[in-house]
Amino acid sequence: MTLLYVAEFDFAHIIILSDSLAVLKSLSKYGPPNIQDCPYIYKIKHIKQNLLTKGINVHFIWIKAHAGFEHNEYVDLLAKESVSSDTSILHKITLTDSIISFKSTLHREWSHQWKEYSFVNQNRYSLIQPDIPKFPWYKACRASRKYITSIIRVRFGHACYPKHLFKIQVLDNDKCEHCEEESDLDHIFFGCSKNTIYSSKLINDLLKCKVATPWNILYLLSLGSVDVYNSLINFLKDSKLSL
Repeated sequence: MTLLYVAEFDFAHIIILSDSLAVLKSLSKYGPPNIQDCPYIYKIKHIKQNLLTKGINVHFIWIKAHAGFEHNEYVDLLAKESVSSDTSILHKITLTDSIISFKSTLHREWSHQWKEYSFVNQNRYSLIQPDIPKFPWYKACRASRKYITSIIRVRFGHACYPKHLFKIQVLDNDKCEHCEEESDLDHIFFGCSKNTIYSSKLINDLLKCKVATPWNILYLLSLGSVDVYNSLINFLKDSKLSL
């Protein structure tokens, strides 16, 4: 209402004082009016932008509430009375609120379906990821693309090691060329004679992380621990293995 009122006057600069810090912070966000904004914020930004095209600059300043301003108590009284009045006010649900609600519902239903599926079908993925997180694991750490892709390959088991390469018919067998044993990820990280030094260092790192034993790759991955991921990545770097 204030913006509509000042638009009737021929002023180049307008200063509007408000004690609503939350509203002023929303208005201060960079960018033109966005349909995802709260309807009131969108309308205020739109009017402010129209005034600017007419050469009228509007500035908002925050003031402390209840700081001795005349009629402030009367305005507060009217606001309190409106809560107990019989007048009904229809509030529009903002697009942002709708998206948040949709995401929350989607995550809840997805989690429920995943738990049902995991209960009946216990496989690699259900063991590693018993719950559906709200954010991917790599959001909790600042990592390079190579770091992320390496952990993802280990998590999915789709990587360049004999057992998987044999499964997709790239190799003739799944044996380790050094040990003649089945070369799965557990063998590579903990059992291969070629990697004894690096496996010992990995074990020490995991002990420092206070990871409960016994260990295998699926168990370590199910923890979702960045410290554990760092230990696995350090093993790959030290051993110069590329998965």
